[in-house]
Amino acid sequence: MPQFKDMSLWAEGDWIAAIAAGALVLVLAFGLTLGARKSDEVVGHPKGLFVLFYAEMWERFSYYGMRALLILYLTKFWLYGDGKANLIYGAYTSLVYITPVLGGYLADRYLGQRKAVFFGGVLLALGHGFMAVEGMHGVTDAAVKQADPAINVFWMALALIIVGSGFLKANISVIVGQLYRLTDIRRDSAYTIFYMGVNTGAALGTILVGYLG
Repeated sequence: MPQFKDMSLWAEGDWIAAIAAGALVLVLAFGLTLGARKSDEVVGHPKGLFVLFYAEMWERFSYYGMRALLILYLTKFWLYGDGKANLIYGAYTSLVYITPVLGGYLADRYLGQRKAVFFGGVLLALGHGFMAVEGMHGVTDAAVKQADPAINVFWMALALIIVGSGFLKANISVIVGQLYRLTDIRRDSAYTIFYMGVNTGAALGTILVGYLG
């Protein structure tokens, strides 16, 4: 059984993580409430807006949550030096923000936004799943550790997350606009709600996953 720290011994970080966990529970409870509604509209907007809200929230949660652990994982598990770990981290984050250009182009020319978002979501899920594949334990020699075949699974996982983000990030916000007519005055508020999901996922992912790390 896991042993939880007595609340009287909680530090500031413990309280912040607890508040973030409570906020996540409230956000999920709100989503379950929306899902149970039979109406096609919620608070004056199509229900599809909130499907996109939660899809993007979890994508940002997973992305920023993993970023909170990536340097730690590279230096403490794969035993890379700080310089090499920072280089990998920088290359990874740069590619995540560059690939949406290609993802948007392919969606516009061939796939369409809906298929691109679905495809990107599948790749992201696979990438984060492969990140859970572990290599050798207890090895203290960096050269031996980095010769472990499991490191190739790690590179594949990063590649899947990069490509998945490229397809999803470039196209999911486009679908938000497609829910409304061009003259619909609700479009501005819809994007405000959608980006609240982006920021919620990024904040909660960074706090909670960073705390667990």
